[in-house]
Amino acid sequence: MERKEVNAILVDDFADFLKANNLFQKFSIGNILCSKCEKSITTENIAIIYFDTEYRFCCDDNRCLEKL
Repeated sequence: MERKEVNAILVDDFADFLKANNLFQKFSIGNILCSKCEKSITTENIAIIYFDTEYRFCCDDNRCLEKL
């Protein structure tokens, strides 16, 4: 089986990640959207952050996760 490296952000480090990537203000006002359904991403519904020319976010809706 092929092994892949997975990077993770701890809950305690999430705000620092957003600040380091100039996303904190955008997140704070609800302007970061799920890349699949365009629902506003919150601390309650975030499931995945991935990089595809820029950081993209996916909510915890199973239909969105299946599309990844």
